[in-house]
Amino acid sequence: PGSQGRITRLESGKLKHPTLGLIADYLRACGASFGALVPVLDRYTGRPPVRETRARETALAGLAGDGSREALRLEVYDRKTEAARKRAGQKPVAPAKRAAALSRQLAARHRYRALDRVVAEELNRSGSGLSYVARKLALSYGRMVWKAMETTGEKRSSGEVAGWSGEGKAKARSQGARLPKRGRRRKGRDERLLEVEARMREQAGDVLPLPVLRQVAALVVRLYEEARGSPSS
Repeated sequence: PGSQGRITRLESGKLKHPTLGLIADYLRACGASFGALVPVLDRYTGRPPVRETRARETALAGLAGDGSREALRLEVYDRKTEAARKRAGQKPVAPAKRAAALSRQLAARHRYRALDRVVAEELNRSGSGLSYVARKLALSYGRMVWKAMETTGEKRSSGEVAGWSGEGKAKARSQGARLPKRGRRRKGRDERLLEVEARMREQAGDVLPLPVLRQVAALVVRLYEEARGSPSS
């Protein structure tokens, strides 16, 4: 008697830190036992500590508002990666850095799925009559071409990452500047595209005809240049 307000707040979750006696009386009035609370308590105690929970919420901000399959897979991947780092005794990655990385990965996955749809539609229109395996290889090849375009950017020919002319070196040395180390030879777009074509031809064999490969490559290159606003010369 006289506890109706407290019971209402208890049932609505608004009563903070209820006493054990109040919970016992409530269960008794409901004809229940403490055993009914075991699943609830197990779920609560199984949650990570508050500090880890806040860090995880910050890290998953890069996936906020996206309930796609890609976002769910990245969330699972992030959880497994952090657990593996913890078991190995490695320093955890900062939550903000994880959020930025997850956001970039999610955008890339959405971009690739959109690319898959466009390539599949193009193959349907052309009536290529490819088998299921050949179509999967064609989609994979489209992603390879897009990645090659992203890697090389506007660089069509091969060269050096960090190269200095003779005059530039002499001028830098006269000014007491330190010369940067020469980077590895950077492959140009044309060379990279030839490489991925050769790799796919070796992987696909006779399953994926060369004309289809060239068709997919031309489509992806055009889509990439339209997206970047840099039509090919």
